[in-house]
Amino acid sequence: MKQLYINNTNTVSLIGLRSAVDDVFLNHGVGGVAVNAQAKLTQNGTAVTGGTISLAYITGTDGEYMADLPSTLVLIEDQYYTIEVNVSSGGVYNNWNIPVIAKYRGEI
Repeated sequence: MKQLYINNTNTVSLIGLRSAVDDVFLNHGVGGVAVNAQAKLTQNGTAVTGGTISLAYITGTDGEYMADLPSTLVLIEDQYYTIEVNVSSGGVYNNWNIPVIAKYRGEI
């Protein structure tokens, strides 16, 4: 299971986002494509305050989008959360629900 590190900036990313119809990369702004990608951190279906972010297209990549969850999020150690990622492009919507657990970083 993926981990969110408490009191750390945590990066949320989509790598290689493609169209399911024609299998081309969805690169925002390329070929007139507009992609809206957002992530929301939830616990038991309730949004964590400050945990909604917009993922930005990484220029020059093939369908890569990233954003950071802030280090100021109030996370509880060993509690389970879900990162909900929603993408819309040209009337097509996609959703991922990624289970994560909050942990403190261990040894260096």
